[in-house]
Amino acid sequence: MSENESTSSRRAEQAITMLDRVVQYRWALLVVSVVLSIDNALVIFFNIGIINFDLHLSSDAAESKLITTGSYIIFLGCYVFFMGAISPVFQHILEWLMNLVRYSNVWNKIFSHTGSYRDYREKLSYGYVSLHDAEKEALKGKDSFWIGRIEARKEEKRKSNSDGAMLSQLSFSCTLLLLVNLVAGDNSFSNLLLNWNITQSVIGHWIVDIGFLLCAGMLFSPWLIDFMKNDEYFDLVAHPEMAEQKLRAMKARD
Repeated sequence: MSENESTSSRRAEQAITMLDRVVQYRWALLVVSVVLSIDNALVIFFNIGIINFDLHLSSDAAESKLITTGSYIIFLGCYVFFMGAISPVFQHILEWLMNLVRYSNVWNKIFSHTGSYRDYREKLSYGYVSLHDAEKEALKGKDSFWIGRIEARKEEKRKSNSDGAMLSQLSFSCTLLLLVNLVAGDNSFSNLLLNWNITQSVIGHWIVDIGFLLCAGMLFSPWLIDFMKNDEYFDLVAHPEMAEQKLRAMKARD
């Protein structure tokens, strides 16, 4: 095999490998996050969207502003800071608020007769309790043995869910960037699409709206699925004594 053929073969293999990465969902979300970030930055600071972006803008004036090399460096720094700090903070705050509702007594009363509640009751009969209840009781009684066991179980779960956590964070970041894109200005991609859609026929209008909602759902669904999956009420740990106590309390309420 000649050197040129060998080089072409390596390039073809690299192209296939790159394509395989792109089709993976997290790489797709990463690309979406970069595109949305660029569009948001252009609209907010230069009042032009990525659709109307001119490659010669870096050397031409745009409303007395210039997109210089320094601007690209600042954008890269802001993007990394947003993805690594701002977005995770908003994600944790929102999940904390949602968990307050999910683990509240009101939530339990509303869903006390659902299938998931009955499944949990069945698990109690086998001596298993939710990690949330076990942790709550261990902290209340200051039981060092159970606190250590629960922390070990949580750490084990975090390690096993590392890939899912990365996908969830990318999904949340893309959703946040999409919301910013919707309010950034009239020249953002989202607003240009929605404004163009107003001029279409009724059928075309509905098709674009449904397509936009489906795309938005594809962006935030990995985060939502991961959040619902990481429910401490359905992460069980063997604790026969507590399970018996909770079963007696449930029977007393019934």
